Amino acid sequence: MVNSLKRTTKIVAMVEKLAVDQPQETVRAYDIKHYIIGVLRDFNHLLDNAQHIICFDVENDFEVYGLPGALLPILSNLISNSLSHGFEYIKSGDISIEVFNIDQ
Repeated sequence: MVNSLKRTTKIVAMVEKLAVDQPQETVRAYDIKHYIIGVLRDFNHLLDNAQHIICFDVENDFEVYGLPGALLPILSNLISNSLSHGFEYIKSGDISIEVFNIDQ
């Protein structure tokens, strides 16, 4: 329980730092795969001591038009809630993220 609280505190602090560091964005095209890789990199230190795995499947050269920063809280909450609540009593677990085009 104490480890879970410490992990949650670290996650909240990291998410707050990321939110403050986000500059005012404009709508633009961006490569979603590279964006997700960057976000996941920020969570590596939280996963180092755990046996949890984050897997994601995104096709190459998948561009999205929008605000990249809008995706950050969604991914951050998904991962932090999984680690804090979903995996609280589990030694190892998988988080799967799949991004695909529904217009195809």
